[in-house]
Amino acid sequence: MLALVEQHFLHNSMLGLKFH
Repeated sequence: MLALVEQHFLHNSMLGLKFH
């Protein structure tokens, strides 16, 4: 469960960085 949350956070961070 924690892994999924971490992955989601990482994906969001990567998306934000790429989009920003």
